Amino acid sequence: MALRATLMFSPILLTAAWNHEFFTDMVGAEKVLQVMPEATPAETGFFSRVRAKCKNWLTGPRGSFHTLQADVMFCPMSAVSLYREDLPTICQINDIQHEYYPQFFTAEEVNHRTRFYRQLCSQATALIAISQYTKDTFREKYDFTADRIHVIHLSIQERLLGVQAEKETTWLRETGLEGRRYLYYPANFWPHKNHDILLTAFNMLVHSGSDMHLVLTGSLAEARPLLQDMVQQMGLQERVHFPGYVTDEQIAAIFRHCHCLVFPSLFEGFGIPLVEAMAFGKPVVCSNFTCLPEVAGDAALYFDPRKPDELCAALRRLDDEPGLYRQLQERGKERLREFDPEQMADAYIRIFQQWSRKPA
Repeated sequence: MALRATLMFSPILLTAAWNHEFFTDMVGAEKVLQVMPEATPAETGFFSRVRAKCKNWLTGPRGSFHTLQADVMFCPMSAVSLYREDLPTICQINDIQHEYYPQFFTAEEVNHRTRFYRQLCSQATALIAISQYTKDTFREKYDFTADRIHVIHLSIQERLLGVQAEKETTWLRETGLEGRRYLYYPANFWPHKNHDILLTAFNMLVHSGSDMHLVLTGSLAEARPLLQDMVQQMGLQERVHFPGYVTDEQIAAIFRHCHCLVFPSLFEGFGIPLVEAMAFGKPVVCSNFTCLPEVAGDAALYFDPRKPDELCAALRRLDDEPGLYRQLQERGKERLREFDPEQMADAYIRIFQQWSRKPA
């Protein structure tokens, strides 16, 4: 029997406006309170308004969240803005990239992140890390006892499997992907995503005679023009595709028809696309840095993300060795057993019960 069937407490979800209806339908209106305002993170003052509204729910007058007498608070993004001294508080941590690649951030961003995590350490009762790598690096940089950090891998890869675009073929044709063999890299154009090394390796691959194309999805207006200029200088305009920000339906379409996932990231707290690719039966060619070997295990072909020649050689190998391609597909299917959504949910519930003021 799933642990959720014996749940000893009733969860209350604090939701954003854009997913409030989804969670209301899932668990019932009486268990869902809309906290975040009708706005988007890009709007000026958005996060300050969110913090103010959350604080009101926790400490405000009758009718607020304060009167619900919660036994434990789980704050996926921030235990700081939702903090109450009398309430056990659990927070999820994804990564502390700023400690290892401060050059990818402004000095102000580094200082803000550092202050945030130090405050987190003083306020959180326990933490949930999305990988063992995240736990180990957090322990290395911050003063937080190991027995209060739990590791739960993200197991949400099934979210895309049932998604079917009504006009999938038409969209693939319009983006120039229909009938193409292509590599797929789903990542915003941040420095640690390492697109420049990928493009260098892909240029080498094309000049070695490959007919492969490359699809780069994601949004970040500042960086993409620079990469598009790099593509033009290499003469790869017909081979590299920038669909921009894409819907879940379009992501699923790209995964279904891609040759493989290529993932050259320099730093990850988990790397969800690795498991998503396995769920679609696609081989994974990825960086051997940070948590990625922990997630992919033996179901990936690895390379040093600082060396484009290694990446090119790995891609050539996958193309030249059909047996290796099929072997990685099979290993991916086996690896997926480690990422069961039911087990992930039960693991969260066990931790909530462990740290609750009224443990089961």
